[in-house]
Amino acid sequence: MKTLNYNGLDLEDKQVDVEIKVKDFEEVLRIYESVKYDDTDYENRPDNLTDELTKDLGLYLEETLQDDDETIVFGYVNRDTNEDENIEFNYNVIEEDETDMIVEVEYKGRF
Repeated sequence: MKTLNYNGLDLEDKQVDVEIKVKDFEEVLRIYESVKYDDTDYENRPDNLTDELTKDLGLYLEETLQDDDETIVFGYVNRDTNEDENIEFNYNVIEEDETDMIVEVEYKGRF
C-alpha cells in the first residue's frame, strides 16, 4: 500500500488535506498509465506519473464525496474503440476531522 498526499480537497464548507492509501499501487499506476497515456509518446508523458495519479484521485474523490457516490470512477474514451469506458475504485474513509482525512482506495475494475 502506498500513501499519496492530496492537499486542498473541497468538502462541503471546508478544505481538508487527504492521505490516500492506495492498495496494489503499482498495478493501479500501470492501469492509470495505460489508460491515460497509451497513445502518448514516452518523451511527452509527465515526468512523475504518481503526481498525476494523485491529482486525479484527489479530484475524483472530491466529486465522489460531494455526490455521495459509493465508488470513485475515472471516465475516459477508449482510443481503440472510441467508446466511453470507466475505471472504478472502492474507497473507505478511515479517519476524518476538520482539517485532515485518511482514505483507503482499492482498484475494483473497468466497465
